Amino acid sequence: MKRGVIIKSALAAITMVASVVSLSSCSEADEELTANDIALKQNIVGKWKTYSVDGQPSVTDKKGVITYNPNGTMTSTTFRNKKAQYATNSSYYLNGSSYIEINNSYYVQAVINTISNEEIVYSDFSNNEGFKCQSMVSHKISKDFSKAIVGVWEGVMMTGEETHGTADHRWEYKEDGSYIYYSKDANGNWVADASNTENEYYVDGDFFGSRWIKNGKEYREWWDMEKCDSNEMVWTALRKKANGTYFNTTMVMRRIK
Repeated sequence: MKRGVIIKSALAAITMVASVVSLSSCSEADEELTANDIALKQNIVGKWKTYSVDGQPSVTDKKGVITYNPNGTMTSTTFRNKKAQYATNSSYYLNGSSYIEINNSYYVQAVINTISNEEIVYSDFSNNEGFKCQSMVSHKISKDFSKAIVGVWEGVMMTGEETHGTADHRWEYKEDGSYIYYSKDANGNWVADASNTENEYYVDGDFFGSRWIKNGKEYREWWDMEKCDSNEMVWTALRKKANGTYFNTTMVMRRIK
């Protein structure tokens, strides 16, 4: 049997199960649900960011944010077709501790071991793209810096190791998700860097992602946002070297306007 037929058959079976779960939940009175069922449905609503997989910390460039809505829909921010966007056509279903996620031809199955206002622990996590893990932990995001980041920021200090560039630069983040990158010319004046094109970014809660083209090559980068207010912005990131060792990087910026 071809792979496409297998996936379509699996999706059809999962969709049927999800429909039964949905209809069953609608037909049952809330008082018939267990205390654990009610707590799970209430606690899962909100934004969650990947923290670890199979006991290993999630490097920042591999993290993702999922927003669970009360109506059974979910969104996630990502770069698709070289543009930042929200995937809004996903649905999730809960049947006790069983978890199912469906997004067109993509699906996920897992078991929710524990859930609280701060943490979800999944087990037996798998998707139709071949990814599997025994344990995945996500932490709830309580901050939202999507509006506060708009403005012009100048790099002040960078510690640890960095993937691209240094701290001596400026960024102007606009409301439409684009940004301008500035560097100093030979006279010490700040000028827009013409070698950087297609600059765009997103902020999902306290998670920052950006992409840009420099001299014809595309780059992408992600950061955890620790702070962003009227004066200062602080980013941190856990990166992984080719030899498997981890390192932390911190970027501090001050607001110019």
